[in-house]
Amino acid sequence: MKKENAIEVKHISKSFKIYHDKAHQLKDAVVFHNFRKKQKVEKRLILDDISFEVKKGEALALIGRNGCGKSTTLKMLTRILYPDQGSIEIQGRVASLIELGAGFHPDMTGRENVFINASIFGIKSKEVEKRMDDIIAFSELEEYIDSPVRTYSSGMYMRLAFAVAINVNADVLLIDEILAVGDASFQAKCFKKIRGLKESGVTIVLVSHSLGQVEKICDKVVWIENGKIREEGATEDVCQHYTMVMDEERIARERKELEERNQRLKKKKEHESSEKTEAIAKSQPVTDKQQQEEIKTKEPEQKVNQEEKPTEKQRPVEASENEKKEQKTEVKQEVQNETEKADDIEEYKIYDNERPFEMMLHNDVADYARVDREVNGKILIRSVDVLERKDNILEYGEKLKLRVNYVCNENGNDFYVRCIVRTPNHTATGTTMSENAVACKKDNREQHLELQLDTSSIAPGKYVITIVFFDMPEPGKQIKYDTAYVAVGFQVVATKGEFLGWQWPGAGWGYTAYAPVIIEKE
Repeated sequence: MKKENAIEVKHISKSFKIYHDKAHQLKDAVVFHNFRKKQKVEKRLILDDISFEVKKGEALALIGRNGCGKSTTLKMLTRILYPDQGSIEIQGRVASLIELGAGFHPDMTGRENVFINASIFGIKSKEVEKRMDDIIAFSELEEYIDSPVRTYSSGMYMRLAFAVAINVNADVLLIDEILAVGDASFQAKCFKKIRGLKESGVTIVLVSHSLGQVEKICDKVVWIENGKIREEGATEDVCQHYTMVMDEERIARERKELEERNQRLKKKKEHESSEKTEAIAKSQPVTDKQQQEEIKTKEPEQKVNQEEKPTEKQRPVEASENEKKEQKTEVKQEVQNETEKADDIEEYKIYDNERPFEMMLHNDVADYARVDREVNGKILIRSVDVLERKDNILEYGEKLKLRVNYVCNENGNDFYVRCIVRTPNHTATGTTMSENAVACKKDNREQHLELQLDTSSIAPGKYVITIVFFDMPEPGKQIKYDTAYVAVGFQVVATKGEFLGWQWPGAGWGYTAYAPVIIEKE
């Protein structure tokens, strides 16, 4: 094992047995004589040839879908489980925040359970006594520490367990999605404690679905997909790629569901329309000629005396022409009303902010549902074009020119333009607004305006732009005409001489690059 490493995982694999038959009790086996019955067993491979290293003092995150093998990996690091193949080596004392409160006895007091739980981590009683005050203070259970644990709420129970685990003074800390302990104040306290442990040199391995926590704590990320490592690298890069893939799959799934729902809606409209058409046909009065043809069809052998006039019972009362027109008009109006109601059912659309990050020179935004409920619809932003470029990759300091195509549906006050620069995870990094206003005049033809965005203060990275058309009738009050949440995506890259060759970590350094610092030496 390398001296600089705290953890080395080499080619580990793990599979579990899945029993498809019912697990029989001894009584069932005796009664039904099925001792020799073989159960159907399936071996499912959870981890397949996983390898990674964690250096001393480094924080690593394991991310991926549910069931991809993250927690299984963590349990093998704690030796709760063992790999079928491969090896795991760890240097130093290990503390795990996985099964919090494992070993707590409900009839014992909180203080007694601290001793029991600490012994699981290999801490001697004398050492526990020295740390008892810190553990109690961290858990905030001073008034209840000598009460039986069965009287604790679930939040108190978890706080005490977390306080024990976090005060072990371990060299390696393994965390499995447990940063949601207690209320918001206690969660912030836990997060601060973990940050402090990292700064003191503790090696951390974190399993989490919260990419925000991952970006704040971890130096690198391992993305596990279907039991294999799909990507390993810098936190920001892997998290962005993971978010993009998850967004693309979610949107594809939602689009399919919405298309099926809209198809059902269309069939419903067609069915209602056909029913109303039949109702119109049935509502028309039957003439003498039609009645006679029906009688001939039903009774072909009956002879009809042409010279004899039909009786009143045989002859239906014929409606006048005006009555016929009124009946048809009423039925048609009813059909039209029902059709309009069906048309009022809005077809479900993907919201503009739910699209994955894409760098396109032309982006149609008109057909996407608007996430902003405040827009009044007087203006519709139809599309956004990137001008004078073959791609959306800019060198640091370059200007980005855009053309926004829109339609004014109604006359309104002059409007302003606001551009919000966001990360692909939709974190706003900065905003700029136009100084001059644009006239809002009703015109069925498409209009356009051109924008120029200065990127000299935007740090290297990938971004999306939100474009807002709004009016300010008075200071502090605004009326939004339309919002294109994901108008265009772009990337800022640094040349070799800038930022001393650093790969800009946005989560740690921020997303604004100020002017260079000038050093004055006496």
